[in-house]
Amino acid sequence: MISQIHLFNLIGSVISLFSVVFMVVIYWMIRRDAVKNSIREATQQVYKEWWGDELRDLRRYFYREFVPNYRKRLLGKCIKEIELTVADDQGRIRKLCYFFERVGWLGAAGLIDVDYILGPMQHCVRFVWLAMEPFIVEERKPHNLTEVDSSHHSVYLSGFEWLYKRSAHKHQAVLIREKFRKPRLHSWQEIRELRDRIDSDEAVFLKEL
Repeated sequence: MISQIHLFNLIGSVISLFSVVFMVVIYWMIRRDAVKNSIREATQQVYKEWWGDELRDLRRYFYREFVPNYRKRLLGKCIKEIELTVADDQGRIRKLCYFFERVGWLGAAGLIDVDYILGPMQHCVRFVWLAMEPFIVEERKPHNLTEVDSSHHSVYLSGFEWLYKRSAHKHQAVLIREKFRKPRLHSWQEIRELRDRIDSDEAVFLKEL
């Protein structure tokens, strides 16, 4: 009689343990799916913003106006001085940097799929950082800290910097190959050719700077 009671208790304990494990697994799966959905939605939002009219106009201004017409004569200034010096800027170059800053922090926090985002924009991330790094470094200097809670401090645009460094992990041509699978956009031969074109464009851009 006692052995039967022990057996029933053992069976009950096993069932209880199985129920707890089952509930933990279900909770983990639901949480995992919720996190994936959240990342997917945030990534899609950034992706849509990238192709929106405002970011398109900011990129056009950067390539067609700021770099060829203003950048060289502004070297030595910090970012906040650009819009004070160039009336046509109207804060546009700062807005472009702030977009990459936000994307960088989201990526560093694991809240977006960075590789998917960098697929179409990695070259632009790199070009803007390479062009703007002197202004960002100047902005971080202590004499530009006007208030205790000022955004102009030693980690100013560090999210943007993280995104630039993250872009060195995988070449943009590889990201396009990996993230656009159905259908794949290029054969490996075409990917190598794309890699060469991207690298050549960056070399030319650096030379022009």
